[in-house]
This record gives sequence, C-alpha cells and structure tokens, in this order.
Amino acid sequence: MNKFIISLIAAVSATTASAQVSASPGRFSPLAAGYLERARTMLSSGNYPGVIDQLNELNTKGIILNQTEKEEYVFMLARAYYERGDAECVTLLRNFIRDYPASTHALEARLSVGDYFFFHHLWPDALTEYDGIDFDRLNREDFDLYTYRHALTQIKTGHYAEARQSLKALKENRLYREAYTFYTAYLDYIDGDYDKAYTGFSKVRSGEKGLEAAYYMTQIDYNRREYDRVAAKGQELLRSLSDPELAPELNRITGLSFFKLGDYQQAKVFLKKYTSLIDGSPAPDAIYALAVADYADGDYSAAAEKFATLTELDNDLAQSAWLYLGQCDVKTGNDDAAAMAFEKAARMDYDRNVSEVALYNYVAALTRGGKVPFSSSVDMLEGFIKLYPNSEYTPKVEEYLATAYYNERNYTKALASIEKIRRPSKDVLAAKQKILYELGIESMTNGRPQEASVFFNRSLELASHDRRLAAQTHIWLGDAEYSQGNYAKASAAYNTFLKSENNSSNRTLALYNLAYSEYQQEKYAAAVREFAKALAASPALPATLKADAVTRMADCQYYTGDYRTARDTYARAKAENASDADYASYRHAVMLGLDGDVNGKIKELSEIENNFPDSKWMPNVLLEKALTYEAIDRNDKAADAFSCLASRYPKSVQARKAMINLALTYSKAGKMEQAADTYKEIIRTWPSSEEASIANDDLRKYYASRGELPQYAEFLRGVPEAKQLDADEMEQLAFDSAETAYAGNIEDITLLRNYVRDYPDGKYLAPVLLDIATSLQSSGKFVEAVETLAHLAEARPHSVQYPEALLLRAEILENDIPGRASEATDVYKALANTGETDFMADAYAGIARTSQSDSERIEYARKARNNGGIGADQAEEMQLVEALAMLRSGKTEEALDMLSSLAANPAGIAGAKAAVELGQYYIDNKDFTNAEKVLLEFTEAGTPHEFQLARGFILLADAYKGQGKAYLAKEYLQSLRENYPGNEPEILNAIKSRLNALK
Repeated sequence: MNKFIISLIAAVSATTASAQVSASPGRFSPLAAGYLERARTMLSSGNYPGVIDQLNELNTKGIILNQTEKEEYVFMLARAYYERGDAECVTLLRNFIRDYPASTHALEARLSVGDYFFFHHLWPDALTEYDGIDFDRLNREDFDLYTYRHALTQIKTGHYAEARQSLKALKENRLYREAYTFYTAYLDYIDGDYDKAYTGFSKVRSGEKGLEAAYYMTQIDYNRREYDRVAAKGQELLRSLSDPELAPELNRITGLSFFKLGDYQQAKVFLKKYTSLIDGSPAPDAIYALAVADYADGDYSAAAEKFATLTELDNDLAQSAWLYLGQCDVKTGNDDAAAMAFEKAARMDYDRNVSEVALYNYVAALTRGGKVPFSSSVDMLEGFIKLYPNSEYTPKVEEYLATAYYNERNYTKALASIEKIRRPSKDVLAAKQKILYELGIESMTNGRPQEASVFFNRSLELASHDRRLAAQTHIWLGDAEYSQGNYAKASAAYNTFLKSENNSSNRTLALYNLAYSEYQQEKYAAAVREFAKALAASPALPATLKADAVTRMADCQYYTGDYRTARDTYARAKAENASDADYASYRHAVMLGLDGDVNGKIKELSEIENNFPDSKWMPNVLLEKALTYEAIDRNDKAADAFSCLASRYPKSVQARKAMINLALTYSKAGKMEQAADTYKEIIRTWPSSEEASIANDDLRKYYASRGELPQYAEFLRGVPEAKQLDADEMEQLAFDSAETAYAGNIEDITLLRNYVRDYPDGKYLAPVLLDIATSLQSSGKFVEAVETLAHLAEARPHSVQYPEALLLRAEILENDIPGRASEATDVYKALANTGETDFMADAYAGIARTSQSDSERIEYARKARNNGGIGADQAEEMQLVEALAMLRSGKTEEALDMLSSLAANPAGIAGAKAAVELGQYYIDNKDFTNAEKVLLEFTEAGTPHEFQLARGFILLADAYKGQGKAYLAKEYLQSLRENYPGNEPEILNAIKSRLNALK
C-alpha cells in the first residue's frame, strides 16, 4: 500500500474538528469512518503515536478506503510523522504531493517538507524546497512567515544577494521588523560594511531572542581593535548569551582582546574556555596568544609546544611563532635550536620588523655557538646588511660576519663571499687567513696536496693577523710539499715553523718531518741531525714514531758510510723493542758484516730466524745469510741457505733471487749440471719472471757451448710460458708503441689490446693487461676490468705485476661492483698469500673490510694496524672496522671505547662514521641522553663529510624525539630538509619519513 502525507498547517480548524469528532456518533465504529474519526480526535489532542496506530490498523485489517478517505488517511499519517519530527515524513509528504497534486493540501505538504528541513537546519534542502513554492498563493500572514524563513535559509546557504531581496518584503511588517533590521545588518556585516552593519545592529532591541545583535557588534568592535570595549562587553554577553553556539567565538575574541591589552592572565581564562568548547583545532591566533602567555609566565616548554604547532603555517603568525620559539630555545640553553628557529623567522618576509629582530637574534645565537645544519649564515648576514643598512643591529652583524665566514665551514663559499668585500677590516682579513688555512687542510684531507700548497701560501700572505696560525700553516705547508715530492720546499717550511715556534707541542713532530724531508733529498747527515733532535725533543715522539726515527737515523748513518755508528743505532732500535725490531736486527746484522764481523753477522741472522720466524723481512734475512756464505766461499752453506729460502718462501721475490744465486753458486763451484738444473727449475717455476729471463740467457750460452741448443729448445717448448728461442723483436716494438700511446692518454688502449691479440703469450703480457685493466677501471667499465685482471692472474701468476693486479681486482670488486664483496675477500686473501711485503697492509685491510666474519674482521684489522706501512687514515679505518665487529660480537665496552676515541677526530671519514655509529648504538639502546651528547659534539665540531654529518643530524633528531622533545626533533629535520645540499635518497627519505611521523 502506498504511503501518503499531510500538511504542516491543519486543513481543518482544530476546534471545529474536535467538536465534530466528539459529536460524531460513528466515533466507535469498527468501519473505516470510525478509525478515521478516532485518528482526527488524537491528532487534535497531540496524541501522534495514537494517530499512527489507528491509521496502521486500517492497513493491518485490510479495510477498504474510498478515494476521499484514502486522501484523508495519508494526510493525517504524514502530519503525525511530521509532528513527531520523524524524517519518514519527508518521504510521505513527497509521495502525497506526487499522488494528489490537485489536493487542497498539496501546497501545505510542500511547505511542510521545507519546514522539516528548516527546523532541522538542513539549509540547502530547505532552500531547494522553498525555491520551488509560489508564496503568492499564501495568505498575508503565511506569506510573511515563509518569506522570512526563505530569506533565513538563503542567508544560511550563502545566497546573500537573494536574501537581501527577500527581506525587503518584510520591511514594513511590524511582526518581522526586528528580524528584518537584524538580518539586513548581518548581510552588511557579511559584505564587510562594518560601519553600516554596526548602525543596523544597534537598532535591534536589546535582548531580542535569537537576534544576538550585541554579539556581532562585539565582533565589529574587535575588528576595529577596540579591545577595551570587547573585553568589557564580551564578559557581559557571555553571562546572558542565549545561543550557546556563539559562546566559543565570543570567548575567543574576549580572550584575544585581553591579550592585546596585555592582561595575559585574563586572556588565558577565556582562551582556555574557548578551546574547551570547540570540537576541532583551535584558531591559530588563540594558540599563539596562549603560547605568548605561557612564555610570559616562564613556562617555556609549554610555550614552545604551542608555538611549534603554528610553524607549518605560511603567514605572519608563523613568522612570529618561529621568533618566539627561538626565544624559548635561548631560555632553555639550546643555541642550535634557537639558531634554526631564528633563521626560519628571518627568512619569512611577512613582517620586516620581525625579520630584522629575528636575524639579529640569529647572529646572537651563532655567536654563542649555535649551528644550523648545512645552512649558510654568511648569506643571511650579507642579506641583512643589504636589506637593513641603517639598522641599529647592522654594526654588530658586520662585526660578526668575519667570524661567521670561518664558523660556516663551507670555506670555498666563504672565501668567495669575503673576497667581495671592497674594504675588508682587520677582523675580516684575519678570518680570511683562517679560511685559507682551513681550505688547505681540507685539500690535504681529500688528497689534493698541490691545491693545499696554494691555499697555505695565500694564508701566509696574511700572516701578520695571526702569527701563531701562520706558524701552524708552515708545518702544514711542509706536509703538502712533502706529499708532492717537493722535499726542499718541505724542509724550508718546517724550518720556518721551527724558527718561529720554540714551545709548540708540534715542534717535535716538525723536527721528525724535517728529518724525513732531508732523508728524501739524500741529505743523510742533515737527516741524522734532525732525527736526533726529534728524539731528544719534548714532548717526546709517540712510541711508534720514536722507534721509526731511531731506525731511520740508523739508515741515514749507513748511507753516509758511518757503519759503526749505524750498527750502534740499529742496536738501540733493537733494545727499545720497536715494532720493527726485526728490521733493526736485520740491518744491525748487515752492519756487522760491513764492519768485518762476518761470523757475528751470520750469528745474528740466525737469531732473527729464531726470534722473528713470521717477520716480513725473513726472505731478506735468508737471502742475506746465503749471500754472506757465498761471499766467504762457503758454497755448501750458501747453497743450503738458498735452497731453504726457495723452499720456505717459494712465491717471494727473494726466492727467485735465491735460486738465481744458487745457480751461480753451483756454476762458480764448477757444478755446471747442477747449475743448469737450477736454472731450468727457475724457468719451470717462474717462467714469466725476470729471473727466468736471466736463466734463459745463461742456459742459451751454456747449451751453445755444448752444441745442445736443439735439446734446450725442446726443453723450452715443454714450458709454454717461457721465452722461446724464436722470440721476435717486433714484440718489443709493439709493446713500446702501445705503452707510449697509453702514457699519453690513459683511455687509449687500442694498441695495448692489439698487443694482447698478437702476442697472447707475450713477454710483456702482464704489464699490458694491468694497464688495460687500469684504463677500464678509470672509464667505469668495472666488470671488463675484473675479467682482464683475472686473465693476468691466470696467465702470469709469477709476474711482478701479479700482486698489484690482485689488489686492483679486489678493490674494484669491493667498491665498484655491487654484490661481489665476498669475491673481493677471496682476492685479498690471495694477495696476502703472495707474501709480498709492500702489499701486505692493503691485503689485510681489504680482508677486514669485506669479510662476512666478525672474528676475521677483528683479526685482520689488527694485523693491518700492526703490520706497518699504512697511513693514519687507513689505520683509523681499520680501528673502526674492528670496533664495529667487536660491537656486533658482544665486546661492547672495548668497542665503545674505540668508537669514542675515533669520534674525537670527526675531520676524518672514520671519525665521522664512528660518531654516527656511536650515536646509533645509544639510540638503539634507548640511551637518548648519551646519544644527544655524542651527536651534539659531532655536529658542533663539524666534518667535511656532508653525508655523515647529515646522518648525525637525523640521529640527533631521533635522540630528541626519544626524550619527548618532538618539536626540537622537528626543527632539526625541517632545517636539514631545507638546507642539505646533497640528494642521496637515504638521507632524503630518512628526513621525510621522520617528519611524517612527527605530524
């Protein structure tokens, strides 16, 4: 059965209907008329559930209704639902309008739909209904009523021009005059004509229910900045306000008025009330005012938390919030965070006064040591002077500018900026001296000594500004010149330092470096003097350098022919148990021989075999011993010694030399068959070596003298890698031309490839393959380079180039081809097994870096550090590898000590990584306080390694977050996001994910 609907306005007079129903004799009839009569009675008395019940009974019992009864039935049913406020009435009313468009109740039904939406504040739906009704069909009273409702609906939906037109019809109606006046003023208010609106609102009778004219007048007073009036009127209105929806906003403007008047305590009362009344986020100006009030009360933590919520805005309020946030950080002693906040405020240009004050405070924060990750204070300071040349702060900014250049640590950019100053002050020139000095150190750290020399010399041109810095510059200049092989210039620089600095803690090291410079110039007597001074100086040289100085002094004495003194100095090195005592003993034995004590020499060489069985100098010792026996014609002993060396160290260079000398010993003794057999063994064992070439030449002569060259040729054919008798001179020419082209252009390897093609078993195959691989590496063709080096290793495993090829191959696998580090480990181990002294440190270091076993990492890192022959940077790298392996192995205390020691030198890459790893360890273990300490020390000290510095700042943000200081973490991350110059995904993604987590 279809449902029907009724009008909001009774179709029949209630009184008349009541009288008729009461008098109707069919009221209790079981027929349709009885049910309808009872429904009329209940409708007139307000018993709407009863109406619905009676009418539903008709449906339940299946009572047939005629058309008139059916219309009345649906009319009363819809009216009952409407009166109950049930949304079902909308459907019933619309169905009624559809089914009975000509009914006398159709208009009323349409009005009822609109009224339902109107009274339920469903304004767009109400407007749609009212727009479709012709109000001219209504009587005057209803016309005015619905014109008013229509106008109000238009206002609520933003149709202001239409609403103004509708209201004009009510202007002369006394019943709606107040409403007309109020809403006309309201429309003026909406249009921004506050003066006209204020006048209109003032004409509305005070206390008129639903027409809160005083509320809007108070709003206008607030817009006019009449805060005294708002503060007084707002309190009064809040006591008598009839519409609770207006209370939040009234509390807000009242609180803000007190705030503007400087009464922060009263402001907090109303603003806190405001925040408690709203469901969503408070207005930014309210948060700002509450934050300022907290700041005034000294509650900087609470203030900072509130200000931090405003910093994502892009307006003047956010700029001021950043300024206050910086002040909160100053009050709590966090100069880094303060500098970041002030920088933010200064870079926003909504209020020039705020920008000016913020920039000055930024300078002050920098003066106290504050830093902003990767930001350029130089740019900001220069910008300040340009924007505010007449500011009261400009002299102070100019004064700090010189210092900022230095503190910025972006020395290249700082130098470019400082050179733009036309008339630099003494402070600026002093800063330039420091900047050039730091640029020199930076160049040295990055392996560019020639560039470093230029910077150091330029710094010395400004030496008068800081004599002590100039002295230190000389010692660095000496290091730079030494690294370039300019030993005379290095000596001059070291001497200048020594003349100017009598009490410097670096004096001893300068003497040591000067001694080495003289040594490299073969000024051995001068070197002896300087080594002696270095050994006698205070503070004393570190133990390792002291031992090295004694040994090197002995070497110099040897070179000057002062063998006896050299012998005594080597003995001193032995007695001090230096790390290279084995070398000192070896050299001491040699000195004994030069002094005529051959038996003493042999005895000491034998003692070295017993005391230092694993010494890297053992092949040299055995060779020296054999040669000594040979020199005194104890050929049997010499032969035994040569054989021992070849047997114990078959892969060493000394073994090959031993075999050659053994052959010569046999030859000298007339044992030509044994000599020939030894030569043949050399050719079979090391067919591509230089010794094999010597053996080949001697055997040619030997077999020629016997007329047995065909037999020798047959032997050579059995050793394919050996040089055959039909070797062509064209091979030499091909090799020479290929090498010449390669020397002129490292990428020009065409002729080298041709050599390999034409002489696949050539005499120079090893150096040619090494050159090709080196070229391929430099051009980024890493896989082909590795394949070329593997070819070399397979074809010439006994060549001089073999160890170097292993090293290059391992380095490419480790650094340049992802996923092949495990192969690099195997190659480094092969390099270590060659026994080549010059490559041992690199082999050990490579195994330590690439091994998958932490115990192996620790073992080889220590071997690399204790072996000698590695630089300071590589030693630190091995210390880092060892520390991290120990940390993973549970040796926490020792590992943390090593990491802390390394982190004290963040200028090196190992030190920077150590600081980051140390911070990460503390964060992983929830020790956020220690993490903050370590990472602050690291980021404040700075490092030229930007990637590691960025990691440090990210972890510092994590440490702050872990301590509950989310706003500080956010400051660091935002500053890093805006200033970091790199584009590594690891850094950018880390910043993004952390900022998202802090929202």
